[in-house]
Amino acid sequence: MKKSVFVVLVLLVMAGLFLGGVLTGKAVYENPTREILVGTTDEEEEVTTFHQTYTDIEDQTVVDNLQQILLFSEQVEESEENIEGGRSDVLFQVNSPKSFASLHSVKVWFEEDHSILKLRDDDIRKVGKEDTNYLKEVLSEK
Repeated sequence: MKKSVFVVLVLLVMAGLFLGGVLTGKAVYENPTREILVGTTDEEEEVTTFHQTYTDIEDQTVVDNLQQILLFSEQVEESEENIEGGRSDVLFQVNSPKSFASLHSVKVWFEEDHSILKLRDDDIRKVGKEDTNYLKEVLSEK
């Protein structure tokens, strides 16, 4: 009898620890740590309208792929591509909601076989056709 009571108590303690871990995990990881806002900018009115949001909780793959594209994109000279006069096709912003910070604001110009990404005035990057197709698929309005 004592042995069966002991086994039941051990099982209850184990279930309590498991339930406590699950609830703690939900509380800690319920809010996203990274989000990507996708939109377009009206250059004349200087207004950005965001039409999509990706978070690392709901769309982990999209967030990771976009950050990898930024990380491994080729830096180019501004003179190589004439992007100053034209309005960007799309803009995406990488934010950290937990830190209340904007990590990157990226303007994107799509070309036939590549894309140009402008992170800052002095940081212009180029990605190839495969990444361009992925960007078009993910960043297009739904």
